[in-house]
Amino acid sequence: MRAILVNDFLIGVMNQRQRQRQCRELAALKRQQTFTKVLKGMVELCQADQPINFQSVVKASGVSKSWLYQEAEIKSLIKSAAQISQIA
Repeated sequence: MRAILVNDFLIGVMNQRQRQRQCRELAALKRQQTFTKVLKGMVELCQADQPINFQSVVKASGVSKSWLYQEAEIKSLIKSAAQISQIA
């Protein structure tokens, strides 16, 4: 009886680890897809000769402004592009 309980426990732990791994993988995939949407939106803005700022990227990509600010790489990219578009 005890061996069955231990076995069930180990299976439960393994299933939990698998679910955690799947959640991490799905989160990474979703982040990459969102990142791609932002980049496509920025390309569209450049091609349309539109200014690049957080609000325009939100409209072009459909991504929330809070997500843009939370992602350091995206935030930096938008700030740099905004400065370049102001100069040009």
